[in-house]
Amino acid sequence: ESAKRLLSVPVKKKEPVTPEVIQRLVAHYGSVSASLADLRLLILCVLGYAGFFSFNELVQWRRCDFQFEDSFMRIFVQRSKTDIYRDGSWVFIAKTFKPTCPVLQLFDISQFASFSEDSEDFIFRPLCFGSSNGSYRFRGSVPCPILGRADSALTFEAIGLSRRDYGLHSLRAGGASAAANAQVSDRLLDVVLQ
Repeated sequence: ESAKRLLSVPVKKKEPVTPEVIQRLVAHYGSVSASLADLRLLILCVLGYAGFFSFNELVQWRRCDFQFEDSFMRIFVQRSKTDIYRDGSWVFIAKTFKPTCPVLQLFDISQFASFSEDSEDFIFRPLCFGSSNGSYRFRGSVPCPILGRADSALTFEAIGLSRRDYGLHSLRAGGASAAANAQVSDRLLDVVLQ
C-alpha cells in the first residue's frame, strides 16, 4: 500500500465548463455553414451543460424522446444510473432564444436531418461523408460509442482549451456550478442531479 501511494500519479480532476466556454463552442461550431458533424458535437456539449446530463444519458436519446413546446422542450431520459426504479423521467429545458439555446439547436438538427417526431433513430449516431454531395449524413441506427471521448477532446482543443483540463464530465459539472452560482436552491439541484 505504501508503494502504491508513493508510485501513484495523482488524479487530476477536469475543470468545469463555464458559460463563456459554451459561447465559444457555439461561435466555433454553430455557424450558418456548420456541417452535421459540427452540429452534432455542439448539441452534445450544450445539452450536457444545460441539462446536467452524463454522456451515457446523452448517447441513448432517440428523436421520439424529445417533445418541443412553445417555450420549452421535454426530454425523456429512459436510463440513468441514479434512477433506482428504472422508470425513466422527464427533464424540461427552457427555450432562451439566445445563440446558446439547446432547444433551438436540437430543433435545427432535427430539421437538418429530417427526423420525424416519432422516429426511433438515435440523435448521436455515426456519420459518413457523402462524396457525391460533399456533406455528412447519418449512417446506421445504433448510437455512436466513440463519439464521446475522442470527439470531446478535439472539440475543446478546437477553441484553444487543453484536453487534459476539459472532458465530458466538465459539461455536467459546469452546468451544475452555473446553476448553483445563479442561486438555484440546493434541494432543486439535488432532484435534477439524481
